[in-house]
Amino acid sequence: MRVLREPEPTVVLIRRAGWRSEDYYAWSKRLLAAGLAFVPPGVWEGETVARLAFLHPGITEKTVASIVDSLVREA
Repeated sequence: MRVLREPEPTVVLIRRAGWRSEDYYAWSKRLLAAGLAFVPPGVWEGETVARLAFLHPGITEKTVASIVDSLVREA
């Protein structure tokens, strides 16, 4: 067996002021329904947060920006 590419997983946790757990789960469902990303919320230090895990080596900056922008635009 031979490793062809060094692993480079990246995980980013984001907290949105004023959001409750339900808001993160609703946002996550909208991203999945739109086919943009599968971003299940996570819990960090007892608080629900957006947990972005970038595992695919081919992910583009444009896709990452779209995901983050969707979090910013949500009301």
